[in-house]
Amino acid sequence: HADPEIEARLGEIVTLTRAKANHVGRWEPVRMRRGPQGVLVPLDQHDSAMISEAKKAADPVAKKTADKQEKSTQHVQAVMVAVRAVLSRSSEGLGYRELRAGARANPDVQRFGGCGDPLLDVAIVRLGEELRIVSGPRGSKIHTLASRGGVQ
Repeated sequence: HADPEIEARLGEIVTLTRAKANHVGRWEPVRMRRGPQGVLVPLDQHDSAMISEAKKAADPVAKKTADKQEKSTQHVQAVMVAVRAVLSRSSEGLGYRELRAGARANPDVQRFGGCGDPLLDVAIVRLGEELRIVSGPRGSKIHTLASRGGVQ
């Protein structure tokens, strides 16, 4: 752990387990640390939380997963901003294809790698009540911003 105070407190963790015993119930391992006089004391919740945080920080898979999730969230937010911008320029609303093309043309969306149908669907769902979706010609859906009054 990078913090010297935490390192001093949790520098050595001892786990007490029982490898094998006959006719005795199993019990969970007990994790302990050395106290001020070198006596082993069980870890409290605060100690366990610090250990969990240190493990997460040291785990490259967890870090990669968190980074990927953050990038995905930013990508969806960029598509949401692009959808709002495209619809704000349209007085009559747009069909799905036009909406997708407008979102794909946005430089922020392109920076994340574009906008496919699944991503646009997620953005539309997250925009929720900000959008008004009505039936258009030949079974199409027309998307407008609810704040603009939408298509009548």
